[in-house]
Amino acid sequence: QHAYGSASQVPGMLSRIAWGDGPTAEDALSDLGQWIAAPAVFDATVAAVPFLWELAATETVKDRAGVLELLAAILASGHDLHPEWTRA
Repeated sequence: QHAYGSASQVPGMLSRIAWGDGPTAEDALSDLGQWIAAPAVFDATVAAVPFLWELAATETVKDRAGVLELLAAILASGHDLHPEWTRA
């Protein structure tokens, strides 16, 4: 689940972030951020984090900075629920 229901679109979003051109990747990243990072942490958030981390480390990803920003937003969203995340 994500903020708006079923997370069935999340794998496709991750794929567009990984392989899309600049605008495609940025649009997918923006949509994904709205679905999994605001205003709370969802099941889809937990499932997506390892893939986002891998994308942030992959040189061919067009918007690696945006991926890192999304990971930071996820951390901030989860901090109230899990303050120990800041130690990670």
